Amino acid sequence: MSGRDTIQPFSRRALAALLGAGIIGFLAYLLLTAYGPDMRTGRDGGMHAMSVAATGFRGLFRLNEEAGGSSYLIRDKEEVEDLDLLVLTPQGPQDASKIAELVKERSTGDYGPTLIILPKWLTQPDPQNRAWVQAVGVGSPDLVAATLKEVAKDVKITQPVRTRRPVARWADQGIGFVLPRRGQAISGGGLETIVADPAGGAVLARLPSDIASVYVLADPDLADNLALKERRVARAALAMLWALNPDDPGTISFDVTVPGYGRSPNLLKLAFEPPFLAVTLCLFAAALLAGLHALVRFGPALAEARAIAFGKKALLDNSADLLRRAGHEHRGGERYVALTRDAVAHAVGVPADLSIERIDHYLDRLGPLQGERWSDLARRAIEARTRNELVRAARALHDWRKEVTRGHR
Repeated sequence: MSGRDTIQPFSRRALAALLGAGIIGFLAYLLLTAYGPDMRTGRDGGMHAMSVAATGFRGLFRLNEEAGGSSYLIRDKEEVEDLDLLVLTPQGPQDASKIAELVKERSTGDYGPTLIILPKWLTQPDPQNRAWVQAVGVGSPDLVAATLKEVAKDVKITQPVRTRRPVARWADQGIGFVLPRRGQAISGGGLETIVADPAGGAVLARLPSDIASVYVLADPDLADNLALKERRVARAALAMLWALNPDDPGTISFDVTVPGYGRSPNLLKLAFEPPFLAVTLCLFAAALLAGLHALVRFGPALAEARAIAFGKKALLDNSADLLRRAGHEHRGGERYVALTRDAVAHAVGVPADLSIERIDHYLDRLGPLQGERWSDLARRAIEARTRNELVRAARALHDWRKEVTRGHR
């Protein structure tokens, strides 16, 4: 069967479709690998600005936008060095070092204020919705205080249980905070109390610092999603955020690097961003052209030839090749002499019952070729020691055979 008769299992259109789908799938895999971590929704029930759980702060993020402010999610630590109000939402004492690092960075220059909202509740995932949580109690005061252990020493957390909901006022700003029945306040550590609860504990305090303004909101129930369902609580939370940054009210950055949603360095991502994007596009174009070159051929693809051909000629060629590879070509002279003897004897009518000596004597009488008789030519072929000697002797025998059998055909 020739190459033209070969049945193609797929049409060119099908191959092109498969190739295109493979390329698109591969590019999609690369993009998702590079940018997948940045596409997480944050609906994990955590206490951060992407969470829609009761203890999250997505509502505060949206409330500021609805009120005409600008809310930003900070996924890169380099973005915290600006004039915006930065809101930090640690999940517990495990984030103490991250909080200290961010506070230190913003304390090295002329940056905006920072608000740390302390954790309060112990929660477990809601079995009906993974984005929600169920409260199982309040966290230990010591663990809550440990969240600030690297930025404020010897702070004390109190968690009073009230029979009613008192109002704590920020007199300078005219803001009234409706405190929850299960409260949380902070004291000690040289903190400057801004808003105090009835027992004297600070609900909103300022860390001692001569460079940057770092505030602590001790009770997250004054700003989390569950608290904002009350209009007066939502109004007070928004007013507090705007009052903390009078130079640029309403511009608020919510950090999500502390809860683990920051951008991590990714070499693959660099390939899809300037200035390396141009190199990626060039490589993609080169690969596309190479694929088109391989797809569009000059004629049909040729079928591969057999390693061993059919027929007697192939058998002879293979045998000769085997002798050549073994270096025994010159040893075929005696067999060629016998073959020539039989052919000439049959052609000139030598009786078949004669011995080899008498046949050789008879062939010598047929006439010499350029002064050499049959026996001389045969001896040269038998005694050949190299391939070239054998070829010359075989050619001479062939010429002699043609000469003596010319009139006997």
